[in-house]
Amino acid sequence: PLASHVIHASQSKSKQPTINFSDPIAVKELNTALLAANYGVEHWDLPEGALCPPVPGRADYIHYLADILSDSANGGPTPLPSGGDQSAQGQIGNPPT
Repeated sequence: PLASHVIHASQSKSKQPTINFSDPIAVKELNTALLAANYGVEHWDLPEGALCPPVPGRADYIHYLADILSDSANGGPTPLPSGGDQSAQGQIGNPPT
């Protein structure tokens, strides 16, 4: 379970609870918890040794692309997100601003 991979605030540089993102098992447990809490996914698994994709970042891209598709179907533009990670701009075919 995820709890066994949590680095307590008193032991982290940021003084916030975190996990060791270089530990593939910890990342997989985090993704499992996020998929269950946010999307109701009860079970998912990857083969031993497979790379574990970072769910939070990928989910942001998927939700933004869904917004673009919805707006384009309704004839309206979707503005680029402000702040945060702007790397999605080049990946979705929009020039950086």
